[in-house]
Amino acid sequence: MDPTASVVVVGPKQLANRHAVDEITIYRARQCVFMKRVQATAETIAIEDPKGFDWKMQVLREIRPDQQAAIQALSDQLRINWRTALAFERELDETVPTLHRALEDDRREILTRVSEVMVASSEPWTQLARADDIAREIIGRDFERLYGPLVPQVSSGEIARLIGECPVGWQKRQEAHA
Repeated sequence: MDPTASVVVVGPKQLANRHAVDEITIYRARQCVFMKRVQATAETIAIEDPKGFDWKMQVLREIRPDQQAAIQALSDQLRINWRTALAFERELDETVPTLHRALEDDRREILTRVSEVMVASSEPWTQLARADDIAREIIGRDFERLYGPLVPQVSSGEIARLIGECPVGWQKRQEAHA
């Protein structure tokens, strides 16, 4: 820092007079505020009934006892992303209802496509990366341009929600036939 530097505080009118403030600049400012609200809201959200999610993570630990640390890290990150997805949904509902409707449509499509993948696999837990790719593709179509940095978290959060709510079982193969 230069010791001779001075700080000049300008108000919004002076800023507008000195620099071009267009719709894109205003949108970027709003986008930053929206994303900060999503992150702040996500920290306060409690997932209401994660029993299905917890059960599937426990089954995964039993299936892959050699991967305990990785499964715990995956579980923790999925929970964080799930809360982010819920916060994103909440903020859209409160601020941009038309985009909230688009998110609801995307969620239905994700449910259908991911369920197809999980049902087709004899080991559905091995399809998590593919499920995440499906969610990113679908969420990205409607939200990448507007909220790009949130798309990976929201997509992963939607997969976490499906893990918790989807009726597809994750039993070990021998248990599935018992």
